[in-house]
Amino acid sequence: MISQTTTFSTEEMGISAINENHHKVDSNLEKLLDLFSELTAIKALSKNERKIADILTHRFLERRFTVLEDDTAKKIGGNAGNLLVFPPQFDKEKPATVFTAHLDTARSTENVQVIRHSDRVSSDGNQQLGVDNRAGLSILSVLLENQLEFKLEEINYFCVFTVAEEIGLLGAYQVDLFPYKIESLYVFDSAMRPGNYISECAGMYLFEVSVKGKAAHSAVAPEMGRSAIRAASEMISSIEFGRMGEFITTNVGLIKGGDATNVIAPECVFEGEVRSLSIAEIEIFLEKYKLHFSQIAKKHGVEMNFKATKDFNPYLIGADHPLRIRLEKAMKNASLIPIPNRYTGGSDANVYNEKGLAATNLGIGAQNPHGNDEFMLYEDFESVLRLAIEILKS
Repeated sequence: MISQTTTFSTEEMGISAINENHHKVDSNLEKLLDLFSELTAIKALSKNERKIADILTHRFLERRFTVLEDDTAKKIGGNAGNLLVFPPQFDKEKPATVFTAHLDTARSTENVQVIRHSDRVSSDGNQQLGVDNRAGLSILSVLLENQLEFKLEEINYFCVFTVAEEIGLLGAYQVDLFPYKIESLYVFDSAMRPGNYISECAGMYLFEVSVKGKAAHSAVAPEMGRSAIRAASEMISSIEFGRMGEFITTNVGLIKGGDATNVIAPECVFEGEVRSLSIAEIEIFLEKYKLHFSQIAKKHGVEMNFKATKDFNPYLIGADHPLRIRLEKAMKNASLIPIPNRYTGGSDANVYNEKGLAATNLGIGAQNPHGNDEFMLYEDFESVLRLAIEILKS
């Protein structure tokens, strides 16, 4: 039900069914909400997606789909691998469209109280709802399970459900899609409203700074020590970070160090990130930070080690790219206004593009992601399902 006591018509919710296919999507709103409520109440943090992977696998096998689980769990130290779900008509030798979403959430959604309002679904405000990315999972699952109703049984496509997306896109890096003839790939994961999509996305590099000082008793002989914490705190406080340009962001988000309050801290480690649409710009900031931190270390007489690693590369889908042309046509057919966006938040789409597979991240309306105030409008559930159908039919 749309509400615990009241069923709302599509007209009351401001949703218009403009053709036969749209009427069929509207009739599936209950299925979408029921499945979403079931999936989002499952605890499935990164590297611990076993339960939700088993539930989805069982559902698809019951409907005679083929489900392949890869060996990503072993490679990343998790308990579940990526799921590749193929409808019965899938032909490996023919060009295919791929839809993807991820199985994990950033925070636990175990036993979340799902509240159905007149126009949206939310939690009770005490924990994350899990629209990122249980909304994407639910929409693609309903698409697969009802493909006969949507007249998709002759279309060559399959879905990929990845693990450990929230902690570095680990599942996408491990999944092997090269055995398949993939034409285009669409990630159902952006918090933007339907119609929006990420045409250009920033890449991200992580950096880790290890500071090594000298331990001493803080009360008996503090002058004999060299505090790693003090040096690290000056390194952090003396640099500017945040939004450094329209599409350049930097941050220091983790710090740890010290042994006890009565010990001059011999070690301290802090970690951060740099994001930009340009790898060259990222490298400029990393070199700037490395030089600055080394100067502070010298000033305090401590050792400093700076390590930078790529998390994911940027990507660009040009206006004349076949994927983008196809997507915008499908959006118009789904009564959506296509809006390309430049964006700093990464997704599995970054990894697929890095692998040479054209991909874009689609706005699904999973709003306020990772917060206790997450929500999603009913009309967005329907719009995204309608868009998925139109992409396949375009």
